[in-house]
Amino acid sequence: MIRNVYISIRDERREHDAFDIEFEKKNMVIEATQWFKHGDHPEVTQSIIANRLGWLDESGELVFPGDYIIKNNGEYSVKPQEEFKEQC
Repeated sequence: MIRNVYISIRDERREHDAFDIEFEKKNMVIEATQWFKHGDHPEVTQSIIANRLGWLDESGELVFPGDYIIKNNGEYSVKPQEEFKEQC
């Protein structure tokens, strides 16, 4: 399942001597798939540690059931479910 997620991030930086500078990133769409079992995402292979865990070859990360596989700028990474939902 692919969900489009909009994330808005505000990065405030302060300059002491002249003026305040504020940076704001624009909303962006990311591609994310929630992984539960083998076959849910083509980039995840079976882990040799345990049958129910996955392995993301590109980043060398373990994938647990419920984790999100995120594609950003053509690269894949893993975010735990709690961490992903905090950012949305």
